Amino acid sequence: MPLIREYENDEFNAVDRILSIVSGTLPDRIPIFPMIDTKPAELLNLSVKQYYSKAKNVIAGQAKLQELLNLDYVSNFFYLAIESELFGMKSLFFEQGSPNAGQPIAKDLAFFKTMELPDLNESPLYQKTLSTTKGLVDQFKGKKPILSVQTAPFSLPAMLMGTSRWFESILMFPERIVEGIEFATKFAELWAKGHLEMGADIIVLVDGVGTATSIPKDLFEDHVIPIYQDLNKRIDAPIVFYTAGGDMLPFADVFHKTGAIGVFPSADDDLEEFIKRANNTYTVFGNLNNLELGDWPSQFMEEAIKKVINIGKPNGKFVLATQHMIPDTVPIDKIADLIRIALRYAYY
Repeated sequence: MPLIREYENDEFNAVDRILSIVSGTLPDRIPIFPMIDTKPAELLNLSVKQYYSKAKNVIAGQAKLQELLNLDYVSNFFYLAIESELFGMKSLFFEQGSPNAGQPIAKDLAFFKTMELPDLNESPLYQKTLSTTKGLVDQFKGKKPILSVQTAPFSLPAMLMGTSRWFESILMFPERIVEGIEFATKFAELWAKGHLEMGADIIVLVDGVGTATSIPKDLFEDHVIPIYQDLNKRIDAPIVFYTAGGDMLPFADVFHKTGAIGVFPSADDDLEEFIKRANNTYTVFGNLNNLELGDWPSQFMEEAIKKVINIGKPNGKFVLATQHMIPDTVPIDKIADLIRIALRYAYY
């Protein structure tokens, strides 16, 4: 039984709504994006490993979320570590939560000069993700924006080398990190193009390493911004910068230079100041605390959601979202409550 029924006051469908928001014109209401990854495994009575073993499971999981919550998006997301598996790494699965990448395969920057990019056409793992996108397109194209989620080029080397080794390389060999960046950008381009050809609407780049939590502003300007500018030219599709909960406020005034259509600031970022610095040059997806959500009493949750909407909604280029994925321990009914509350204040 649906927990959230069709919204009777809606005049736009979810695709037209997000297109309107990112273009700077007002739709019927702000889009609502509670970010969810492994929860559908529970809804389908599957383990996380079983859930991600087949494209049909992820497609069914997204359909189940739509049936229950009528979300404003669908996502082809498996887990970031699946990309590392193409390079020979192992993923670590848990009873709850998204799998993590295992032991790094790259010992140093030389890896990126000697390693050939995986042949995605010959990769069953990549083909599984493509089949997922195709299945979502068959069911939801034109009705819901289809998000294709992948690792950003600045963060992929951290997965393959280990975060500390990647940061050490940035500090010790700044003139050589271009090798890792070029390798990762080409991989990201190929990964994205396949999903765009299948019909994905928006590329979501997960770039926790490229946030102010991890790097200073000069590194962001010198390396991260050029990566996005380059990738924009290569794939010619809307890109959203997904911070995975990393802070972005120190970069808010220069973020528009990336060419990305939007970004997820962290719950610690001052949303009002963030929007002020953004100056309506890109869409802000913000910024409910996914980690605290499960502990919020009903009245507190309403006040928190109302506050964020009242800050973001007048801006126009705003999507109500959690800063990162909602933990599996949060009941589906609680996520439905979030949406119900948001709908009271979401309409223009």
